[in-house]
Amino acid sequence: MSATSPHFALIPASGIDTASSRIRVYALQRGLQNAGCRTTIGFTLTADVYFFQKGIRAENVWQARLVKTLRRVIIYDVDDLGDALWHWVAPRHFRAMLRIADTVTTCSLPLLQHLAKNYPTITVANIPNAIDYFPSGPARRPLPSNTQLRLVWFGNSSNFWMIEKYIPALLAIPESELWIISNLDELGGRTKTHPGVRFLAWSLGDFVSMLQQCDVAVLTHDGNKEALTKGNNRMTTAITWGLPVVASRTPEYERTADESGTSRWLFSNPRELVEAIEHLRNEKVRTDYLDVAQPAIWRRYAPPVIATSLANLAFGLRAHKCSGSCGVKS
Repeated sequence: MSATSPHFALIPASGIDTASSRIRVYALQRGLQNAGCRTTIGFTLTADVYFFQKGIRAENVWQARLVKTLRRVIIYDVDDLGDALWHWVAPRHFRAMLRIADTVTTCSLPLLQHLAKNYPTITVANIPNAIDYFPSGPARRPLPSNTQLRLVWFGNSSNFWMIEKYIPALLAIPESELWIISNLDELGGRTKTHPGVRFLAWSLGDFVSMLQQCDVAVLTHDGNKEALTKGNNRMTTAITWGLPVVASRTPEYERTADESGTSRWLFSNPRELVEAIEHLRNEKVRTDYLDVAQPAIWRRYAPPVIATSLANLAFGLRAHKCSGSCGVKS
């Protein structure tokens, strides 16, 4: 490790089983360590850079104020909006961290724009989501023995409503089946209202193997304002682990599709969704999709790439601190 490499204290909102903490903290920790930076999960007084994830409590606000007096770099990471954000943090603690932090980071351009517009005194930076489940490179799944085209949606139960309205159209596709991978204990009786769907319980250890049993991922963000600001990590994750994605024509999915040459596979309504899936029924078409998309996704969203972006941001903030020219808000 270089003598000038900062020591990062990464304070997650939750454990590694929580997607946002896994992506925004634990994946970054591995990348930062590979870049030669020392990291600590949790608070310590010896760090140079403090990365607080959204789930702030009174104790964290006190910690941030303490290290601010020591002229340490403070980054507050916010990757949610609306009710999803207030699930993690009380508004008073959120506002306090906005005043304390040197920079607020987020995972998508729409969310960055929202924060910049609604909190004009803060400094914001976009650190995209790293590809999830700790990949070492793009993967191709084993050739399936499926007799039907296997479609999959995956995500937290709180986002199930985003796919639910498309279930009738998906179940009507001939010679296909639909899998939903989610935290089923939170879905409760809603699984019984869709008897044609196969629901599978998510677990960190089993997710990738379950995903790779499927042929095409169907992902959607269309809905309310909060949904439209979500990041692209499920799209980049599915592609990296070997599944073509048919995604809603919404900001981050559309931008990512443009980057990866997959704009043909976006949809705005059930008819376009079904047409896109039918085009991907052919195995060669799916292979061609991945040949184009996987390298483009890996170049931009591999965990080491995202960790380097965070390290560069921290280096810049630290240099300003050391020179005494950092415009820290009080």
